[in-house]
Amino acid sequence: MRADLNASPFPLSQKEASNNYLALRNLSNHFYINGNWKIDFAGEYEAAGTTIIYERVNKKGRTNRLMNMLAPEQIRILGPTYEQLYVVVSIALDNDVMHSYA
Repeated sequence: MRADLNASPFPLSQKEASNNYLALRNLSNHFYINGNWKIDFAGEYEAAGTTIIYERVNKKGRTNRLMNMLAPEQIRILGPTYEQLYVVVSIALDNDVMHSYA
């Protein structure tokens, strides 16, 4: 999925936990979150001129950084951005994981 230049804020989230991870990169394949065989901790990241919130929230609504490595993920781009960003799925296991975005 592509977030265009000057994209409005939007959330992207997994419906269920999986061994696959959401990753965020730019057009030149520089990864800001996850990617290149590296999984990042949940937190705030600066990319493309905006703040990006990367969270893993367990079923109880908690966002403990260390305990939630397999909790459903959410990426919120607070926007606007000064470059195109791509949200990709870093696939560790081939399973039927559904993602939603608005």
